[in-house]
Amino acid sequence: MQQHFGLINELLNMALNEMLEGLREGLQRSKAIFPKKDKMNLVYARFEIFAYLLFSLDYFMVMCQEQKLRKPLFNFIADNMLQTLDIERRLFNNTLNIRMQEYVGIKTDGRLTAEEKNEKLLGGFLGNLTYSVSEQSLFQWEGSIKPLPFLGANEVLQMHIIFRAELMPVELKLWEMVKSILTANSDFTRLSIQKINSILGSVK
Repeated sequence: MQQHFGLINELLNMALNEMLEGLREGLQRSKAIFPKKDKMNLVYARFEIFAYLLFSLDYFMVMCQEQKLRKPLFNFIADNMLQTLDIERRLFNNTLNIRMQEYVGIKTDGRLTAEEKNEKLLGGFLGNLTYSVSEQSLFQWEGSIKPLPFLGANEVLQMHIIFRAELMPVELKLWEMVKSILTANSDFTRLSIQKINSILGSVK
């Protein structure tokens, strides 16, 4: 099981690193909008991309996998990420919990269509990502309703452009690979590693 979890974690981290590099390149072209770029530490941006990807993975687990695997995989990936980030454990855990509550609240909002949910989820993520880059910190709040973070309209617009051009293609490729594994067996840990590599080979 640990080997299977490690494989999913590796796929997620490969995509995360590619998305972070795409973000870095996009910010290089956005000097006027993100003037602090030369001083930027993207550790908070890494966290935001990670939280967004982890939520999406968890959502796929709900849809495709036996529920006994969901929490152990979530914890395995979160614990591994914490070890690579220069973020204090309490801040990491608290903020990750906030992000999961925010994103699941969007996905389970019965007032929204599926398309509206996806748009709102993306908007929430990109708002968090923009804040992390602009303010060099993590946006947090108390209470059940998320207040609007203080963000420049041009910054948010540019982050949407960067996402569409640089991050989204990587994310779509990740989910193509992950879904091909998770839909091959309702308990993907029953698949041999050779079988998983064969599945990934057909996707790539």
